[in-house]
Amino acid sequence: MLNLRKIPPEFIIGAVLATLVLLLGIYNTLQAQNITGSATYIQIQNTTTSAINNTTIINETTNIPRCIIYGLSTCPHCNALKRFFDENNITCEFRDVYSSNDYKNDFMIIIMKARLGPYVPTTIVLDTNNSVVAIVQGEISNIKFWRNLLNRTSNGTATVYVVSATKVESKWIIDTNATKIIQEAVLSSSNAGSSSNGGASNNIAPANEEELFGLMTSMFVLALVDSVNPCAISTAMIISANAIALGFSGKKKYLPLVMFVLGVYIGYFIVGYFASILAYHNIFLSIVIAFAIMLIARDIHRFRVGKITEEITCDERECLPGFLSKVPKWLFPTALLGFGAIISWSFMLCSAAPYILFVTLLSRTVTSEAVKIILIGVYCSIIVIPIILAGVASQFISKTILNIKKITAFRIIILIIISLIALSYLF
Repeated sequence: MLNLRKIPPEFIIGAVLATLVLLLGIYNTLQAQNITGSATYIQIQNTTTSAINNTTIINETTNIPRCIIYGLSTCPHCNALKRFFDENNITCEFRDVYSSNDYKNDFMIIIMKARLGPYVPTTIVLDTNNSVVAIVQGEISNIKFWRNLLNRTSNGTATVYVVSATKVESKWIIDTNATKIIQEAVLSSSNAGSSSNGGASNNIAPANEEELFGLMTSMFVLALVDSVNPCAISTAMIISANAIALGFSGKKKYLPLVMFVLGVYIGYFIVGYFASILAYHNIFLSIVIAFAIMLIARDIHRFRVGKITEEITCDERECLPGFLSKVPKWLFPTALLGFGAIISWSFMLCSAAPYILFVTLLSRTVTSEAVKIILIGVYCSIIVIPIILAGVASQFISKTILNIKKITAFRIIILIIISLIALSYLF
């Protein structure tokens, strides 16, 4: 029988907090959450899309898209709905309500006449004669639902739908006068937004200058924090300091360091790119926070019971990981490349993973894959600079000293700070 008295209190507290964070992430993923104030935002669960056919749906008599999305460039569910339309060859136009006063005013007219709240995405569906047939609030990835709306012909009124990820929660009909006013507002701003033919790789309207400045500022701050990574720096110093003893002399003495740093860069880049895809889901962020909480609990417990040594000193090959110390010289650079890529994930834990927070911000601000790749590449370049400098400096140090207590204390502090910041994105 489990005796709770034998479980360290920090583990119990950590488990409770981690569970609460996971439940919060699940709740926010499954339920719509409205954030009012300076921005209008809605969170609805993303679902997998599936195309029924490859017919591109556009108006036969005009170039006006059949679906007009009013949303925010930072709203993941607006972005997901736009991608869903592209994947299913439904032409649409995206209008960021904070990128233009006209879009903002039109959006306010639409929600007022349709008796809706200020939630996005709100999508206007037009028939082939540019008449409004439906207004859909929320993200729904159900192609049959959208095909049904696109096959309708206007009778003067429009049906309003409030949807969740997979079903219609409520609907009602607005009269002819309200429908006409909405139609005039929508068509008056036609073709001014970001539009695309189904399947094209067009991007949603870019974030405004303030949002981009905020993202760039966050990127440099988080990258600088991430670059002060005691685990990565100490490992690079060990490898570089022992290069000569391992048989690398002259200019080649920097080869082990270069290969290791390149491996770390590749590992960070791959993790960051895939994390930026998963970060659309709040459950992903909640898992990261929950894991960080358990790491904090573990480190606090190790401090309390005295399981952390003050420092470790080592010379030459005894400093290296077991398998690396046995690798022959000719294979050593390649082994370091793979070692750097694989161990990079543990370095993220050591520096409290501000990287994950950055890619979460990135995924909610930027929709262009090319821009994402560039920014992730820049971030990774920043974090490896101190690793390179420390590695070069270690060439002039005969013995490497690692202060494990300071490294662990640093990790606990940064983990707590980053976890609190990341937690704010779940509310």
